[in-house]
Amino acid sequence: MKKADYLQLPIVQGFVEWLGNNLENKTFAHNYLQRRTQTNWQCTSLYDAYCQYRWPQSGALAADFSTNVQILDRLRLALRNAIDLHSDDTLARSAAVDVMAWGGVRNGNVSWLMTNEKGLADTLIRVRNGLNAADTEQLQFLDASAPLRFNSGMSKVYSLLCDDLVIYDSRVAAALGLAVTRFCEQQGVLQTPAELSFPWAPAKTAIGARSSTLRDPARGSLHFPRLRSGRSYAEWNLKASWLLLAVLDSDAGRSSKFAQLGQLAKRLRALEAALFMIGYDLHGDLEAMHPQEALSDELAWNECFTKSRSKSFHYRLEKESILVQQGVRFRADELDATLTILRDEFGETPFPLANQADTVATGKARMGLGTAYFKATGKPAPHSSRLAAILEELGLFTRERRPGTNALHWRLNYQALGFDTLMCPIGMRTVLTRLQQVESEL
Repeated sequence: MKKADYLQLPIVQGFVEWLGNNLENKTFAHNYLQRRTQTNWQCTSLYDAYCQYRWPQSGALAADFSTNVQILDRLRLALRNAIDLHSDDTLARSAAVDVMAWGGVRNGNVSWLMTNEKGLADTLIRVRNGLNAADTEQLQFLDASAPLRFNSGMSKVYSLLCDDLVIYDSRVAAALGLAVTRFCEQQGVLQTPAELSFPWAPAKTAIGARSSTLRDPARGSLHFPRLRSGRSYAEWNLKASWLLLAVLDSDAGRSSKFAQLGQLAKRLRALEAALFMIGYDLHGDLEAMHPQEALSDELAWNECFTKSRSKSFHYRLEKESILVQQGVRFRADELDATLTILRDEFGETPFPLANQADTVATGKARMGLGTAYFKATGKPAPHSSRLAAILEELGLFTRERRPGTNALHWRLNYQALGFDTLMCPIGMRTVLTRLQQVESEL
């Protein structure tokens, strides 16, 4: 469907007009308890939600909207230079990883970027051009059979590469669905219109657990589908962007406080930010709603790839361990012991994988991650192939290219591990807690 055709649909036009007329009133007054800080957040309108925007995952001293816009501007420039000026896969991968780090979505994304670095610049250009074509039929190459990726993490990347594309994640989807629910109730619409059935995704939590935050905007006979990666994700990302642009360009939008923010791109980011803040938790608005579903396996596990053979596997973070699906559990105390050996042996210099089972077990292997893991745990050294991939994705290892050898090497990222000097004890329980706190904001 083309952008013009979508926006000409009567139900879409009605929703655009309705949302434009409710940007500053109490229709979107909202409040919730933030899990991470245990503080109450509230807004009196969509515009006030934008004013209350905070995203502290960037590592900056401030977490307000203007600070994050500055960060995104730098990330946008790095991405566009990588693919448009240089067509450089390594630069493209590095810039995309920085976007994932800003968005708190390293897990399940960085490993894919590292594994698919070859040809990445061309991939990003191809998908960007398809999105900029403003026609969902131009996204056929994103079908599940194609080795391309479109999810919450990549939505952030393409939002910086494309023209007027919002970030469509579970929080924005939840708030947009809430808006559709309120519109339908006020207009007497009993079933969610297909053209406004924006898919939702639950907040990330443990497998089988009930999330303490509600993202499903359904109420009564109004229901929304679950968000799935790939072409469908990209299509709804496009439709959300077209719709929100139309809201800002409506008569009401042009006379709202959003219009005072300057260029259209900034206004669109501000409206996205407002939805992001409201969509954190829909409890209170939808208390009569059925309990939120438990998190599915698909969302609870992070896909990852071993670095030497690019084998796919899945893992998840737990309170005191990292669990590999149908595989090994890396306990926090085992990780402490392994990383301490690496720190004592290598300091700030790079170390190899060194995890061949026969040579490690017989003491003939050189020191490296596999050797340290075996010495610390007595468990098979080949397990460290997956451990290396996970710790690199989490930002705890930094890959090092060594001239004259194809063997992989890494350095310990002491800042990410949370200590300033080589004498500090390694505490992976604290690191895992911090990483899970980041996940809880998503």
